Amino acid sequence: MDSQSILTLAKLGDANAIAALINNSLKGKRIIAKVTKKDDCLQVILESPEAPSQELLVNTICKGLMSLAPESISHVKIYARQSEGSHVVWSERFSLTNTETPRIPDFSPSMTAEASGHLKKEARKREKEFNLVFWGFLIFLFGGCSIIGALSSNSTSDSGNCYEQAGQDILKREGNKAVNRSDVERYYGEMRGRCG
Repeated sequence: MDSQSILTLAKLGDANAIAALINNSLKGKRIIAKVTKKDDCLQVILESPEAPSQELLVNTICKGLMSLAPESISHVKIYARQSEGSHVVWSERFSLTNTETPRIPDFSPSMTAEASGHLKKEARKREKEFNLVFWGFLIFLFGGCSIIGALSSNSTSDSGNCYEQAGQDILKREGNKAVNRSDVERYYGEMRGRCG
C-alpha cells in the first residue's frame, strides 16, 4: 500500500494505518507501536527493550495525531512497556477535540535559583540605567528649553522661568518612576502648553 493510501486511511481513523504512521516516525528508535481503536478512543501501546521516554514520545504522538485529526477519534491513550506481556511502565491520556487541551509535557530546561537571581539582577540593572539616561535626557531637555526660551528674541525672562518651573513641577509630580516615550511626549506637550 502506498503512503498516500495509508495517510487517507489514517485520517479516516483506521488503526492499522495510524500504527504504520507512528512506527514510521519512530523508525530507528527500537520502539514498536501497536494501535487499536475502541469506540472514539485510540489506544497506542509502545514496546521497547528499554523503558521508552514518556516526554519525547507523548509529544511526538500528540503533535502527529493533532495534525492528522483522524475522524471518529476524540481521545488517545498511550501505554509504554518494555516487552510484550510486561507491566506498563507509564501511560498518558489526551484529547484530540478542541474542548480539552492535551497535556503536552514542558521540555524547557529548569532554571536554577542562581540563574533566576542573575536574570533579575540584570533586569534591575538595565532599569536603573534606563532611568539614569531618561532623567538625564529630561533634565537636558528642560534645561535646553529654558536656555532657548531665555535666548529667544520674543521671550522675556518670565518665559525662561516658565519652562524651568514647568520642568520642576513635572519632576516633583512624577517622582522617580520609569517612563516611556509617550510620557516624554506628554511632558513636552505640557511644558509647551504652559509656556507657549
